[in-house]
Amino acid sequence: MRRGSPTRLCSLAALVATASSGAAQDAAARTGLELAVRQYLTSEGPASAQLQAVLGLARGHDDLLAEIVRTKSYLTPVAEVALRGVIDGEHRFVEDGTASNPAWFHGPATGQRLFPLAVYVPDSTDTGGFGSILATDATAQGWYVFLVPDEKRDNLWKATIHEHQRHVGPLRDLLLRYPIDPDRVFFVGSGRGGHATWDVGLMHAGRFAALVPCNGGVIHEGGWKSTGGVFLENAKNLAVFTVYNTTFDHGIESCRYAARRFQEWGYRFEAKEEPRMRLMGLPEAFGKVDGVVRNAHPRQIQKRFNHVGDGGHYWLKALDRSPREWDPAAQITIRGTWPAERNKQLELVWDQVRKECALVKGTIAGNQIEITAHGMSRLRVYFDPEIVDLGAKVTVVVNGKARKPVTLTKQPAVMLQHVRETGDTSRLYWAFEDCPVPK
Repeated sequence: MRRGSPTRLCSLAALVATASSGAAQDAAARTGLELAVRQYLTSEGPASAQLQAVLGLARGHDDLLAEIVRTKSYLTPVAEVALRGVIDGEHRFVEDGTASNPAWFHGPATGQRLFPLAVYVPDSTDTGGFGSILATDATAQGWYVFLVPDEKRDNLWKATIHEHQRHVGPLRDLLLRYPIDPDRVFFVGSGRGGHATWDVGLMHAGRFAALVPCNGGVIHEGGWKSTGGVFLENAKNLAVFTVYNTTFDHGIESCRYAARRFQEWGYRFEAKEEPRMRLMGLPEAFGKVDGVVRNAHPRQIQKRFNHVGDGGHYWLKALDRSPREWDPAAQITIRGTWPAERNKQLELVWDQVRKECALVKGTIAGNQIEITAHGMSRLRVYFDPEIVDLGAKVTVVVNGKARKPVTLTKQPAVMLQHVRETGDTSRLYWAFEDCPVPK
């Protein structure tokens, strides 16, 4: 017994040494991969060399790569953020300490977790004094906030493509560079900002977890004339909390109309009517969305849109608009008797707008994907292990026509490119298939 003990001790020592060496190698592999991922996801311009560096280090380490991307462990620690800036011509947030009527980006210091983000549009034509407000109402509460100013300072909301991009365009960079939870991104606004919350939030519904509009309506002046329409149906996977006054028409009837439709469809919607016009502060909005988290992988999705650039929704993306994008400034012809009631008038107009715009709708059951689409000739279907079994054959059915079943493999390049394009580190799509759309 004693003669065997030294041998066992030596074996144990060797095992410990081997384990320590393996742990060191694992730590080195993680550190190297985190650095490569950071360089790729935060680089400017073409990044093919950076992508190849990530792919080389990630070979055989798909799970580690996914963990690094999801948790954003690739980020270096940052202190509290209080940036004053502008939204440039490419719809990106650029720091500018001298900007008048600035855009603001505030947030807490990096911790061992990801933080929520609010896109905030206050009912104000001058945002210069909001820096201190955001520091106390957001940063101190563990929130990131991106405040979008009124560019024209006229306190009027105009639902143009440019306005939409001013609010969502900067999010890609912010999501990639800061410890923001992509499943807890919210849109908050009052007055003019209430209109913006409805419009932008519904058009980009896959980006947000919830909308909190105060005293702004969803169907308002010029609602379809620039963008082609903003559709309530897009809110299928959103939570909406709204407050609107009953004494001054700032979207009362459209909010009530939305409430009726959301109740019919079973969507999550809460509304509070009040007898006065007021603003909504961030603490109140944060309280409404406490605990709300976006479902990053819904198995039932639906989106209506006009412009092809708005044709992406979760795991579906329109690749064109065929036969064409509709000109929303064109005259709408309504046949039949024009009703006297405003709600019925709106129903007729929006029914015609729906016919002119495009639709993507999908359902996943097991490894079969059923898609309804019109207004495009091609679409892309993204695949994620969260929604399909990549090791088994997947069948895609488009407008009733089944495509040949395919067996998919994880392609890290596809996942990384999608994350870099969108900033979304939660939806990790490892493969895709482009499909023609039968008429």
